[in-house]
Amino acid sequence: MIREIPKLNNKQINKFWTNVGITAQEQKCWEWQLMLTPQGYGVVQITPEYKKKSKAFVASRVAYFLHYGVDPKEYFVCHKCDNPKCVNPNHLFLGNQKENIRDMFSKNRQNKAKGEKQPFAKLTDEEVLYIRANYPGDKTQRQWAKDYNVSPSTICELIKRKRWTHI
Repeated sequence: MIREIPKLNNKQINKFWTNVGITAQEQKCWEWQLMLTPQGYGVVQITPEYKKKSKAFVASRVAYFLHYGVDPKEYFVCHKCDNPKCVNPNHLFLGNQKENIRDMFSKNRQNKAKGEKQPFAKLTDEEVLYIRANYPGDKTQRQWAKDYNVSPSTICELIKRKRWTHI
């Protein structure tokens, strides 16, 4: 669920833009200077009025909202520049999931990392080769999974070469 961006007061708006590396040239990226997600997108903490707890929002979504006055809601805020830190409103456009994926493929940006190079991989290439070479041995898939902190279905799929197909 995408949360609605709250109305920001002038102080919050000014604070947002002071955390952006704005250049004089509109065609250049304006990069978010604070916290980033693991994928490199800017993160801004906003405390809605009359609330005590702040909530995290993607900085490019907030920039789009501040500039165009439109909450992106269920739409993706896409980057013409393909720079996830960029919050330059001239580089941002809205798209649905299909359009976002089409944009990604047209720019050849799909994640090509395989195996242990994937950001959230729990196994190394060496471990996968070891499991394949020694399975089943005297262990069940459940026991292999427990030993390597993965699910039994992961063990099943890597043995059947439905995962880690590159090795």
